[in-house]
Amino acid sequence: MTENQKKAIKCALNIVAYAPCTAKGLCDKLSKKGYTKEEVRYAAQYLISKGYINETELLYRTVRLRAEQGYGRRRIYVYVKQKGFAPRIIEEHFDDACREIDFIRYCRKRIKSSKTDDPDKLLASLGRYGYEYSVIKKALQEEINEES
Repeated sequence: MTENQKKAIKCALNIVAYAPCTAKGLCDKLSKKGYTKEEVRYAAQYLISKGYINETELLYRTVRLRAEQGYGRRRIYVYVKQKGFAPRIIEEHFDDACREIDFIRYCRKRIKSSKTDDPDKLLASLGRYGYEYSVIKKALQEEINEES
């Protein structure tokens, strides 16, 4: 291990101690700090091997957090792709992470907090938040049944 690789590892540890991140996110941050591709790759692999970066766990937490913030499955999927989660991790775990989420409940919260009475605008808004039509339909039906 070279001196620069040690420095890259130390910098990487500081980064993940501040906030969890994906391997890609860590590599981007180290690159911006001036480390070479080899040093970046070495540091990332070191942290992964030691368990400091666990993208699977981070994916589950991210999906849960974004759902609690009122976003639907489609919008969360786009978000995790943009955040740099490994495609293999998304493919293997995204559906399982979403199964734990009650998207209908979160969609109903959005419906209750909506300021529009126009059903078309409400539907469009919920779609932009990433809710699938089947979820919107069930949430609206539950809201109608509750009001009756």
